[in-house]
Amino acid sequence: MKKFLKSKVIFIIYFIFFVLNLFFLVNFSLAQQTTGAGQLKALGGKAGYDTSITQEEDVVAVIGKIIYAILGIIGIVFLIFIVYGGWLWMTARGNEEQVGKAKKIIINATIGIVIIITSYALTWFIMSALGESTGAIY
Repeated sequence: MKKFLKSKVIFIIYFIFFVLNLFFLVNFSLAQQTTGAGQLKALGGKAGYDTSITQEEDVVAVIGKIIYAILGIIGIVFLIFIVYGGWLWMTARGNEEQVGKAKKIIINATIGIVIIITSYALTWFIMSALGESTGAIY
């Protein structure tokens, strides 16, 4: 009975802390802030400047963004494999074959993420070097 009361008190303390965080530690946004970009564009148009020009992205920047997106998706796949391997291991119930399969999945996923991190670092280095040489911003 004492243990139940202690866990109930801990739950109430956590719940109160959570509620206080919701109301007191969150910055409420009651209005949108504008940067004034629309007003500047209108003013530039009235002054006779061409405001329809947009900044075009360099090919290097586009390729870099595509590679980063692909590497991010592969990182998510790694996370799924790790969770699946852990799930297999935890539900093995002493079955050595299933434990071996889970270990193999986790080891292969870890090797894969090492390769992904290495390729991400290499891509970042190459893209930053190309970006500096061509002046591209990505």
